[in-house]
Amino acid sequence: MSTAIIYSEEYLKHDTGNHPERGERYRATLDGLVSDEELWNDLVKIAPRAATGEELLRCHAERAVNRVEQACSQAALYGHVALDADTVVSQYSEVAARLAARGAWRRVERGGGGEG
Repeated sequence: MSTAIIYSEEYLKHDTGNHPERGERYRATLDGLVSDEELWNDLVKIAPRAATGEELLRCHAERAVNRVEQACSQAALYGHVALDADTVVSQYSEVAARLAARGAWRRVERGGGGEG
């Protein structure tokens, strides 16, 4: 069985400022994987696709989806917006969130191995 990684440079658009979950951690993780050439070459790389509104509503309340959309719009004006004490979003966080929400399903849809 192969191991897959679902990744996209678009995930870096989720700019959380100085929050521990930030782009530098994502980049460091990828750099670590890439530095092990054998491991990196063995990984199945899968590009995510964004979840649709309908897909999000299968798992999340409409109110929650709307709140994230609203907060990201506000972040376009203010830089960062806190959804709660531990969740910070920026203007493009919705882009990254939709990709992440649907990304794991890409592996399920693909079944086994290959690039893509």
